[in-house]
Amino acid sequence: MEPKPIEAFGASLQGYYNNKFLSDAVIRCNGQEFALHSLVLFCHSDYFKKQLTGPWKESEDKIIDIKDFEANIVEAMLRFVYSFDYDVPPDTPPMIFQAKVYQKGDKYRIETLKKHSLDKFKSVTKEAEVTTEYASDLADAITTAYTTTPPEDRGLRDIVMQSSYKVFDELMGNESFREGLAMNGDLSADLLKLLTSQRDRGDTSECKCFGCKTTFLRIESPGDQLGFFHGPSPAICPVCGWAPLPSYPNRDWL
Repeated sequence: MEPKPIEAFGASLQGYYNNKFLSDAVIRCNGQEFALHSLVLFCHSDYFKKQLTGPWKESEDKIIDIKDFEANIVEAMLRFVYSFDYDVPPDTPPMIFQAKVYQKGDKYRIETLKKHSLDKFKSVTKEAEVTTEYASDLADAITTAYTTTPPEDRGLRDIVMQSSYKVFDELMGNESFREGLAMNGDLSADLLKLLTSQRDRGDTSECKCFGCKTTFLRIESPGDQLGFFHGPSPAICPVCGWAPLPSYPNRDWL
């Protein structure tokens, strides 16, 4: 079956990514140059349209310098405007990468890129095994979400908060997450709302560490149930990392 005309056009358009043939603009980032076609950019972003047609230096030179993003994030954005997809570079934490691509889409007002990066972020959280490395990457992605997007933009913020519910103990044991919590009021407020909502559902319990004597709140989630242990999994102390006993909703043992 022959491809539909729109599919054939899309496949043809991909061949013009970073292709100097008929290109009329350039984006430069950290020593790399990307040949572009203004019309393709204009179809995705009014931001770039204003830069290349307004009374600015960029509209005369047809050169846009991007200095506040890594080149691989810029490349992902540009690949997307030509093919509606992009890949995560090898040896790159996918959650952090998707969070930065979302940030890029927000800055340059490319709504389709924001949605695509959110979908990719969700896929990572659904498929990934919960490990210490995963929790560390999620903590960094949360920090990115809350330091680079405005409070009214709930897209990435809501996703990272929902993801944090699954690995809350591990996050509280992550130093970078605790530092972000201390420095970012929006993050603290959203986390408090999450804790309150789970407490109202009866999904929290208070624990006391026998190691360092710290008292902390434990959130239970469906992912905490172990096949061989009918009850909550052991609570990890966010201060010293000790995990001697499962958490209990009854506080009489404290």
